[in-house]
Amino acid sequence: MSSALFMTVEGPGRQWISFDNMYGRNITGTKDWERYKVVLDVPEETDFITFGIMAYGEGEVWISAITFDETEDDPTADPLYANQPTNLDFSSEAK
Repeated sequence: MSSALFMTVEGPGRQWISFDNMYGRNITGTKDWERYKVVLDVPEETDFITFGIMAYGEGEVWISAITFDETEDDPTADPLYANQPTNLDFSSEAK
C-alpha cells in the first residue's frame, strides 16, 4: 500500500495553476505518525484550493492536524504553467 497527499491550486475558469500529488515521494509501509507537507505557490488570482489524501492498494492511512500556512519554503512541485517559454534551446532534460 502507498498513499500521498495532493493539492491543486486553480484560477479563473478552474484552470490549474499548480498541482502536487507527492509523485516520487509516496508514503509507503507501516509508519508511526510523521509530518508530510505539500508546498505550492498560491497567487492572488486563485479561486479554489483542493486537497486530500490518496491511498493505493489495501491498508489504512490516517490524517490529522491539517494546516495552511504562509512559508518561505520552495514549492514541492514545479508550476504547471510557466509565465514565459522555457528550455527553448532544449538544453535541459525533461522532468
